[in-house]
Amino acid sequence: MQNTNQKHLTLEDRNFIEQALNQNITFKEIAKFLSKDPTTISKEIKKHRIMKQPNTFNNYSSNVCTRRFKCSKKNVCGKNRNIFCNKCIRCNKCCPDFEEDVCPSLKIAPYVCNPCERKSSCRLVKYYYHALPSYN
Repeated sequence: MQNTNQKHLTLEDRNFIEQALNQNITFKEIAKFLSKDPTTISKEIKKHRIMKQPNTFNNYSSNVCTRRFKCSKKNVCGKNRNIFCNKCIRCNKCCPDFEEDVCPSLKIAPYVCNPCERKSSCRLVKYYYHALPSYN
């Protein structure tokens, strides 16, 4: 007797997962529709999510330090600039106290930003799940 629960996900399955994530459908509901275990869906998303770096339109939006709103340091990078480090992207690489701010939503299901309503204004690193990843 052949097992109808195939080991691999098809492109059609992955397209469904992407659309379901965009609609904020749970892993359990996705898994039920695809006749898979929710853990399979979770592993698929974590394994194939794609990172997108923050927008670098201006330096302030590119500073992703958890302390960026409270920091009063200046010139940590040694560029003799009279601006606060929290307004400078160099802080991310130079400051010994730098700690990357990570969205708490990425630490829990669905582990991606697909369904997030704030993704267009968020300045943190984002992760997306796409059925067909682009290779730009």
